[in-house]
Amino acid sequence: MSLFLSLALIPAFRIAELPWRFEWHRYLVDFWLAIALETLILVAVIYVVLYPIEFLRWIKRPPQTADFHTQVRAAGNVIAAILLPTLYLFLGFLLVFCYNDVIASLRFTGAADLALNHIDSWLLGGNTISSLSHKALALFPSGAFDWIGRIYIGLFPQVGVCLVLLALSRGKERAMQFTSTILTSYFLALILFYFLPATGPYFICPEHFSVFPKSLSGVQLAFSEQLNVLRSHQHLWTAGLHYYIAFPCMHLVQPIIMLWYLREWKRLVAILVVFDAALIPCILLLEQHYLVDLVGGVIVAIVAILMTRGGLRETRTEIPLPR
Repeated sequence: MSLFLSLALIPAFRIAELPWRFEWHRYLVDFWLAIALETLILVAVIYVVLYPIEFLRWIKRPPQTADFHTQVRAAGNVIAAILLPTLYLFLGFLLVFCYNDVIASLRFTGAADLALNHIDSWLLGGNTISSLSHKALALFPSGAFDWIGRIYIGLFPQVGVCLVLLALSRGKERAMQFTSTILTSYFLALILFYFLPATGPYFICPEHFSVFPKSLSGVQLAFSEQLNVLRSHQHLWTAGLHYYIAFPCMHLVQPIIMLWYLREWKRLVAILVVFDAALIPCILLLEQHYLVDLVGGVIVAIVAILMTRGGLRETRTEIPLPR
């Protein structure tokens, strides 16, 4: 699928009349270096805090007696186990961002947002995510939504942590399998976005940008402006770090996939479950997704795992970290 999307990218850009210009600075600095640094720090903290005995063993282990070439080869294997899946994930995300712009250029009208909002209103007994969010904004302390925003963006380095832990403990193949599952879920999301091009409650809420702090709604405002440009049949200046997909909620898809792949690390999974439980209301209170998006997220996560695992059963192997 990645190969097919790569080969089809140039004709897709021509059909959508998108410029062959990319925001490389944002890709490489904001998306690559920043998240990579956060990932390394988080991996180190997790290893020291959750597995102190193993960490002390690593600190106190005797010096290696292997020859220089053997050590270099071993180091190269470790680097490859982490770097190759990371590069694949980065290139896959690049494709997702590009096709996100392609589909939005061809299909987005805002009508799907109204449809999903109507379904939410039925599920919530006449309420909507926007109305509930505005009530919470009035009731919560002024700094509460700042923490909600931090929790929301805290998901991104977790994906890197999962990839690094799998690469170091299970090897490159397992890390690549995890990466494939994440990208499969995103490719499924692109298909759903084509048939249901919606971006989130914030887009159709007339009061969102007047009541929400700019620190929380800045990215949403930029995406809204870009989508309005496309709705008016104008063209984007760059194909960049744009993400508009509401259904399914990928902020729920990715934690489910991570919990599946990290299920052997019981202490780590317990922490992630607590974080993900707090993440769900944050997703809704920020008006990022509709309630029905969460349901779609669960289904897409399960389908992606099934597609890349061939089923939910697997032969378990021991992980060289204490449980």
